[in-house]
Amino acid sequence: MSHEVNISTPFNFVIQPAETWDLFSGGHPGNKARFFTVNADPDPFGIEFEPNQMDLEIIREWSTLWVSDTGGLNYQWNVRVTNPFLSTAACRLVVAETDN
Repeated sequence: MSHEVNISTPFNFVIQPAETWDLFSGGHPGNKARFFTVNADPDPFGIEFEPNQMDLEIIREWSTLWVSDTGGLNYQWNVRVTNPFLSTAACRLVVAETDN
């Protein structure tokens, strides 16, 4: 058994003040541990100004199992991100996932 963690950045996006986004990705094995964080992306579009504060929150994460008519399984992870402050923020979702 390996003990590695794979890091990916599946989403880069701009979130407005008081906005909430649901992000999801399907087709993943269900037997992996996943951890999520959201980071402000420092000034990629010139929309973040100094002095400023970027606080982004993951307020919910959950898993979905889709079962087809033929019994096929599709696992999906879901994350709800919000921007509770007064500034628009460019950000990225980072996912850490076990390899087994």
